[in-house]
Amino acid sequence: MGTFVTTPTVTAESATIHIRSTVTNESATEAKLSLRVRLTGPSGSAVLSGKAINSEQLLILAPGDTADMDAETTLPKPDRWDSTTRDVHRSRNAAARWQSCR
Repeated sequence: MGTFVTTPTVTAESATIHIRSTVTNESATEAKLSLRVRLTGPSGSAVLSGKAINSEQLLILAPGDTADMDAETTLPKPDRWDSTTRDVHRSRNAAARWQSCR
């Protein structure tokens, strides 16, 4: 359980960032969820102009059910980690509940 962030492709020009979060519906009713992610750079400032990364999927979970949700984006010109420069990006994830408008 938790969140896993991977970078399947990284170059000096761009990095593909894949986020997988495990969510559990702890409510007593069915939940319609999507994953929203915000990335920050090593300095703590927002990357991608502060835009959230949204999952492509709408997940419907029964009460008590657990499932994985995925989101992916491309980050231009990423700060790269190595043994002398330990630059780290962070992700802030939230499962957003969808509500119908009537």
